[in-house]
Amino acid sequence: MKNFFRLSAFLVLLAFVFTSTGCMYSSVAVDGKTAIVAKTTLGGLMRNVYVCKVTPEGITDCNEKDVP
Repeated sequence: MKNFFRLSAFLVLLAFVFTSTGCMYSSVAVDGKTAIVAKTTLGGLMRNVYVCKVTPEGITDCNEKDVP
């Protein structure tokens, strides 16, 4: 019975972790009118880099780039 509660608590915690994390790490670098947004998800398994234009409304016209 004690092991059942431990397993249940672990599974609930695991479900919470996978549903609550959208982006593990992200960073933004701005150079003039260009912003580079790097985003790493799922603990570093997926990496995306976006090159965006900086406007008074925020960053727009983002294009995804491949990361080696």
